[in-house]
Amino acid sequence: MPEQKSQAEMLELILKVRNREITAKKAAALLGISRKTYYKWEDRALAGMAVALAERPDGRPPGPPEDPEKESLRKENERLKQENLFLQKRLQLKDIIHSMTTGGSQSSKKK
Repeated sequence: MPEQKSQAEMLELILKVRNREITAKKAAALLGISRKTYYKWEDRALAGMAVALAERPDGRPPGPPEDPEKESLRKENERLKQENLFLQKRLQLKDIIHSMTTGGSQSSKKK
């Protein structure tokens, strides 16, 4: 069985064929494949090169779409944080009012 060539070696052979340095038959033999398979690989390599050279928008590509369940849990977590903050403020306000009504009268009794 022929030894497996690296992608770099395969690319080098494809470029040599494209530059007419060697024949497709010789490249196929060096790769241990049929000429028909060589041409399939060549087509894939050239197509991949065309995709790699295509114009793309600047910046990072968008990440994978957010998992709907994860997004729902994130929103629920944010809602609960807001509710918790509201209840903490309400409790503080209640304590202030309570201390004003009871603490204020107690302080006047102590004087």
